[in-house]
Amino acid sequence: MLYRRPRLLIVAVLLITAAGLNAFFALPRLEDPVLRKRVGIATVRCPGLNADEIDQQVALPLSTGVAEIAEIKQTRTASRPHVCSMMIELADEVTAVEPVWSLVREQLQQTISQFPHEAQHPGLEVLPIKASAAVVAIRPREGKQADPALIRSFLRELEDRLQAVPGTESISVYGNTPPTISVQISVEKLLETGLTPAGVAEQLRSYTTGGFSETTTISGENAAISIPAELTSFASLPNQLIQLPDGSGIPLASL
Repeated sequence: MLYRRPRLLIVAVLLITAAGLNAFFALPRLEDPVLRKRVGIATVRCPGLNADEIDQQVALPLSTGVAEIAEIKQTRTASRPHVCSMMIELADEVTAVEPVWSLVREQLQQTISQFPHEAQHPGLEVLPIKASAAVVAIRPREGKQADPALIRSFLRELEDRLQAVPGTESISVYGNTPPTISVQISVEKLLETGLTPAGVAEQLRSYTTGGFSETTTISGENAAISIPAELTSFASLPNQLIQLPDGSGIPLASL
């Protein structure tokens, strides 16, 4: 037993202490590992275009152009009405990430000439990566269809609760798109009433007190309008009066 051999015990304690001090001064000390920004999201807003048009006219040239960069590991695109988003992940062997993201930005600018005229300039957001992070996904139960308005309401409540947790720095929400409606306007009715698509869209934009979440753009006969999440019913929208040039009004459904 060591307690019966005090000299051997002292030597063992000194050896352990020396090894600990050597490790303390020689080994690198980081509470969290160095995490580089390896993931980014490119977004292109296309007011007035549906998901199929965006997929063919925006997502395809966008992914093709970025794929030419050898340092890109993978890309994933998602096309929704009025917006196209693409997740970009750098290869594992890339250590100098800033030059690669500069190449990505240049490539995004070069693909603008291939986009339709409704598309806006693409934006790139390089996501910060931290070791202390959590991802929470909300999905309906198997075999059940969830109400989007109910999910948005639950999401806002969950965001408030998580923000109140001590130590929470920031919360980012993805996929919480506002509901959309499409208003089809008859060209003959516009000619009869003297209205224009832009004039109708301007009146619809001021229909709710909360305003619309993004700028309304009408292309041709279709008016793509984004409604804020607080508006839960569209039942009264067809009966909304549209002011004519002579000052009288006509229901939206009549157009």
